[in-house]
Amino acid sequence: MKASDHQPWLQIDVDFADPSTAEHNTIVYLVPALRSAEESGLISSWFFIRKRQWRFRYLPATSDSISGSMNLLHSAADDLVAADCATRWLDKVYEPEKYAFGGTAGMIIAHKLFHADSRHIFTFLDPYVGHAQVAGARRRELSILLCAALMRAAEQDWFEQGDIWASIADDLRPVEIPAPAEKWEDFKSSVRRLITVDTAPSTVLRKSGLCFAHDWLSAFESAGRALKGVCDDGLLVERGIRAVIAHNIIFHWNRLGLPYQAQAAIASAAKDVIFNDA
Repeated sequence: MKASDHQPWLQIDVDFADPSTAEHNTIVYLVPALRSAEESGLISSWFFIRKRQWRFRYLPATSDSISGSMNLLHSAADDLVAADCATRWLDKVYEPEKYAFGGTAGMIIAHKLFHADSRHIFTFLDPYVGHAQVAGARRRELSILLCAALMRAAEQDWFEQGDIWASIADDLRPVEIPAPAEKWEDFKSSVRRLITVDTAPSTVLRKSGLCFAHDWLSAFESAGRALKGVCDDGLLVERGIRAVIAHNIIFHWNRLGLPYQAQAAIASAAKDVIFNDA
């Protein structure tokens, strides 16, 4: 049977025994199962969310592959528990946040980005691949480049980008930044460089220092262009494009494992750079 647009997403939640090793154990046990399910055609998409219970969501390719995909993921989760890496796992119902992502069209784009981002994050973090070591494990800096690429591809101008950062800083990640003034200015200078550097596919940077993240950046650029397209066609019916981009950014930060304070600092610094340092 052919998959339809209404094919149900499935979800398992995992209670890891030690939050500090959850990322590593996900790479060892669950990511191989998800990749195997995707490569064998059992599922067509998957992504994850970091919560107290980590949430792993996957989309069976057809109704006939529901049982096989569930069995594969359940077996991997059982292995986690057997190895004392997790205390339990549960099947859950996934409820997509359609309103937050602008409606059905925005949710389709978000799911595509969630999938690509999840795959690239685990490739980046996998110690056997080594991209995190090559990049100096600078998750924060890489994330800023990805977010800026998303905004530019969505054709957001300088101050529209500032509005996105401001909505995150003021509404989604509000916090007082206690850093000393000198350190804060240094951090803002770094953020300015990262949100203004040209990372287009034709640039030397993209072909050299960022070559490991080429496809990752492409996924964010593709999402930005798609959001611009559905916005122009009047298909973002629940929220505006900047609100939707902001929501995609905080979900990306969750997947990448950036602490709340780091998220707030990035957004506040970018907001200051655009509106207060112009």
